[in-house]
Amino acid sequence: MKSNYPILIALFGLGGYYLYKKFALGTSLDFTIKNIGIDGSLFSPILKLSLNVINHINASAQVNYISGNLYIDNTYAGQINQNVNQTIAANSVSELNLDIDLSVAGIFDIISNIKTIYAKQSVNFKFDGFVNADGINLPLVFSYAV
Repeated sequence: MKSNYPILIALFGLGGYYLYKKFALGTSLDFTIKNIGIDGSLFSPILKLSLNVINHINASAQVNYISGNLYIDNTYAGQINQNVNQTIAANSVSELNLDIDLSVAGIFDIISNIKTIYAKQSVNFKFDGFVNADGINLPLVFSYAV
């Protein structure tokens, strides 16, 4: 009778490696905003968002997909669902360029509240979503004030 112990050990080893990689990636990738711009037309505006992705570990990461919603001063402004397919090198900073489809209704709502925004003299951008890196979905939530 053959022993199944080597197969069980291999399965537990692969499972442990998967959990370790998920933990390592979740704690090692940082995202900061590098640049923000607007493109497109009046009825189809696009926010050009450039992120710096900082990888703090000795392993590269493949960013496959990014998805989420953008809020400007707590008003829904747009969404992103973009295939990225970009490798983030180990122990380095890489640039990730994203196109966010802006909601015309959200932009008009923001424009209608321009007095409030002008009175505060700042605009808050908030992104709430996830990034798929190496097949693992990692939460991606950040805020930026201009």
